[in-house]
Amino acid sequence: LCGSTVTVDVKLDQGRVAAFGQDVKACALGQAAASVLGGAVIGRSRAEIEAARDALKAMLKEGGPVPDAPFD
Repeated sequence: LCGSTVTVDVKLDQGRVAAFGQDVKACALGQAAASVLGGAVIGRSRAEIEAARDALKAMLKEGGPVPDAPFD
């Protein structure tokens, strides 16, 4: 809704993130989220990233707990 854009380049190796780059044009919340992801994504599997995404959504929309490390 706010007009933020994030462009991501990902390289996988055996199902895990081997290289990651992002171009973030976003508000403070979007920049913070991108920073957390960028600092923790290397070596993670798709399932780990999806679980972090779901936990973040629950925290923001449903009052859930902070996502588990390393996405905390």
